This record gives sequence, structure tokens and C-alpha cells, in this order.
Amino acid sequence: MRPMNFDFDAQVTAALFDNTGAVFALGDGSVRFEDRTRVEAHDGAVLCACVHPSGDGIVTGGDDGKVVWSRHDEDPVVLATAQNQWIDAIDASPASGLIAFSSGRTLSVIDPKEVSFRRDFQHERTVSGVAFEPKGRRIATSTYGGAALWYARPTGPSSSRRCRTIRCTAGASRTPRICAWAAIRARCGRWPSWPMVS
Repeated sequence: MRPMNFDFDAQVTAALFDNTGAVFALGDGSVRFEDRTRVEAHDGAVLCACVHPSGDGIVTGGDDGKVVWSRHDEDPVVLATAQNQWIDAIDASPASGLIAFSSGRTLSVIDPKEVSFRRDFQHERTVSGVAFEPKGRRIATSTYGGAALWYARPTGPSSSRRCRTIRCTAGASRTPRICAWAAIRARCGRWPSWPMVS
């Protein structure tokens, strides 16, 4: 059985599936759908992408500092901006409906259904990766030499801060070592479900 091939004139940043089928985010700033529909999402390159929490279309981050929602046969919608920064990583949670993205040392969380909601979390180093837990309540971020766990949307004073910052260091032998998780359990109430090594 032969595959269905797609030829583009730009680098494919991400290949995803939304409710309509396959969706491709490209380095020329466009989003292409399986039926060849094209949406001009960014004035520059798409650097990261994920499926929208609703499953309708995808959300992309670009080197123009914009977070854009692209849907089939719809005009693109700018959901957030980061002034003078690239959007380096992005993730979305169907469970909570939230979207998280990183720009430089900042993690930002927005709610597409509540335009006024936005939370910014500062890190000591550039954030390279962002991921929601399955329930969409917490976010993990990766940075150079460490990581952090954050509450995405606090409901009280105890959840207004991050769960824990994890620093991963290798010994003189440079052998990877698993980070200590006891403090995370004490602060967050359970063991993390994902391993991390230096």
C-alpha cells in the first residue's frame, strides 16, 4: 500500500492530527491541511505546534512572537503575543482547555475561552520544553540543567506557586543520575509520573 505524500516548499515543523485530519505546520509560517487548504498563520517561521484543546485546528508558535489558532476554512486567530521573543515550545490540555507556551525564560498559560486569563512564570534559564499532565492541572517545563513543575491555574493560596524546581547534575564520571523526587512528593502530594535524568 502506497502512502499519501505531500510536497511542500518549506520545512515541516510539525505533523499533527485534528478533528478534520492531518495538519502540517511549516517553516514559512503557513499551516496546511490534508485537503491542501492553506492558512497563513505567521509572519515568519512556525517554531512549534500542538492540537487545539478542542481538537479543532492547531495552535502554533512563531518567531514573530505570536501564538496563533488555525482552523480549516477559518481566518487565523492570534491568541497571545510575546514582545520581542520567539515562541519556543507549546502544549495544550484537552482536559483543562488551557494552552501553555514558552518565550525565552517565561512560561505563559492562557485560556482560549477566557481572554483576560494569562499567567506568566519566570525561570532562571531559557525554557526549552513544555508539557501538561493528563489532567491539565500542572505543567512541566524543561530548562538547561533542570526542570520545574507549575500549577497551571491556582484555586487557592497553596497552589499559587510552583510545585518544585528540579536540578539535574551529573557527577565527575558524567554518568546520568536520576534526580531526587522526595521533595516533589512532599510538595505536590504524589510521585511524578515521568522520569528525568541529567
